[in-house]
Amino acid sequence: MQSVESILNEYDESMHWLKRYFFRKYLKRVSDQQIIEQIGMSDMPKIVFVLSKKYGKGIELIPIKNDLILRVGKTNVANMSYLAVWLHFLTIEEQILHIEGNISVPAGLNESYAFYARVNGKKTTVRLQDCGLDPKLGNEVYEKRTVFFMDIPLKEHKYCIEFFNLVDGIECRHSRINSMRFSPVADCIKGQYCELSNWIIQIAGNQIVCHLSNLNEIIEYERNFQYELSLLGDEKVGWAIGLRNKYFELKEHKKKQIWLIMDRSNRADDNGEIIFKYMQKHKEVNTYFIISEKSKDYKRLQTIGNVVSLYSEEHYFLTLMADCVISSQCNGFVENPFWENAEYFRDLYHRPALIFLQHGVIKDDMSSTLNRFHTNFKGFVTSTEAEYRSILEYPYYFDQENIWLTGLPVLDELENKEQRYIIIAPTWRKNLMRQEWDEEHREMRWIPGKDIKSSAYYRRYRELIDDPVLRKYCQKYSYKIAFKPHPLMEPYLGGITEGTDVELMGESISYREALGMGSLLVTDYSSIAFEFAYLEKSTLYYQFDRKDFLASHTYGQGYFDYVRDGFGEVFHHKKELVRCLISYMGNGCAIKDKYRKRMQRLYPFHGGACGRLYAKIWQITAGDECCEKYQW
Repeated sequence: MQSVESILNEYDESMHWLKRYFFRKYLKRVSDQQIIEQIGMSDMPKIVFVLSKKYGKGIELIPIKNDLILRVGKTNVANMSYLAVWLHFLTIEEQILHIEGNISVPAGLNESYAFYARVNGKKTTVRLQDCGLDPKLGNEVYEKRTVFFMDIPLKEHKYCIEFFNLVDGIECRHSRINSMRFSPVADCIKGQYCELSNWIIQIAGNQIVCHLSNLNEIIEYERNFQYELSLLGDEKVGWAIGLRNKYFELKEHKKKQIWLIMDRSNRADDNGEIIFKYMQKHKEVNTYFIISEKSKDYKRLQTIGNVVSLYSEEHYFLTLMADCVISSQCNGFVENPFWENAEYFRDLYHRPALIFLQHGVIKDDMSSTLNRFHTNFKGFVTSTEAEYRSILEYPYYFDQENIWLTGLPVLDELENKEQRYIIIAPTWRKNLMRQEWDEEHREMRWIPGKDIKSSAYYRRYRELIDDPVLRKYCQKYSYKIAFKPHPLMEPYLGGITEGTDVELMGESISYREALGMGSLLVTDYSSIAFEFAYLEKSTLYYQFDRKDFLASHTYGQGYFDYVRDGFGEVFHHKKELVRCLISYMGNGCAIKDKYRKRMQRLYPFHGGACGRLYAKIWQITAGDECCEKYQW
């Protein structure tokens, strides 16, 4: 018999009625206890959803003393008080404690309950907002996650904060507070705490406790936490205690700001490397580039500035000491290299400001992965006014002060060194890949989920670069074809240019070098077309799988329409694309007027992106006064 989870992965309310019938018939053969055990109580709302489908009825609320039982069919799933409060962010600014989190209830309950807090016993309303965090099965929401916001003026010396649901007139106190990725405190280890502006904050079961402390008390909390660590018996405890002690001993002696810069864990040559090179003339900051020592780029970067090996002792220590982390990536290792040892340092590694350089201009809706609750960027770099507006208007949930229209560092290094190349550079395909834990680099990696060489993706691009008519006219007009694969796909596209005169531009040639050499770009959905437009050179779009791509990729349709806003014609079939390519080559790959006008309206400035970015980082790490001192 299939597992419950494997059946759920195929579930969709919009599927054919016969499939829905067999789905429910399958569930009726599985006991309620099996459903609970296979899904797990950590995902209780999903259990309620599945049982509701099994019995064809909703949740029944059974009153008990100061609580309610959630019953579906004949099974008591859990008490209302079992539902957790999820803590996302805790900050203190100008003596105000800001708390942001979310509450989670099974779908169907959200219309019949109220949520509030008690601060030192006094009932306090909270501001609620739907931030699109609801998980779904198929197209159905099974759990409603509502974000809450609290601001508590710190006028007393101690605060105790508890959370409650009011359902059918019964006040049910939440029994758990769970800490999310960016919460600086949790209760996973006894004695865990965080110190913010001389306030000690702890989570004690179902309460957030906050009290004003002096230096001696803070030292005592640290001693107590280290003592509790020592009782765990973990082989990493001694190392963690030593690293914490080193941090507390040296942090007051830091004379310069520390900025950590990253691209991919094993590959540089992106916006991180460019700002790293720029930083070498600004010695008022200690700058370090973090990358795997096994990377081909490691020694080359050492000729530029300070390079530190990923997951080395120096990397761990610098993470705790850093003022900001600047990266073209948003993988977990960027702000948290500690992984399974993260709880030993949760109060410390959240302190650096995260600056997201990204790879290219965002033209799509990436809010499901890049929203604030998943990333918490203090600086989100954008390059065009339309992109800037989209981050404000789409559900990314960043404040305007965190979205920076500075331009990407790569724009400062783009140079037109045209060498009569037709560059074919498609993006990757999520539907051909799957994620797997890479133990060596300590991160999730995309690897093939299917045989890529037998895919339509591989076949279509092989047919394009091997097209005899295209190659004939390339020779006639003295153009060369180069295939530049996306870094995620490159290791799995071996042989795609074999038997042709097409040049495979691998990792030894950077994107900006390839774009500089190109006379015309053929891409599909890649944002590199924006960089090609910066150089005012022609682009053609080859979108043979548009519908499938938008339905399965990591982003959805955004503000950018390829026909209305793009920098060249859009094609779905190779024959028409080749015909247009030949026409362009016959005309020296000259830009058509309507596309040139779009390119010239695109960017609000040319040059100076690194300087603008540098000034913005100074502004958030050292204040406006220092920012003025180092104006771009």
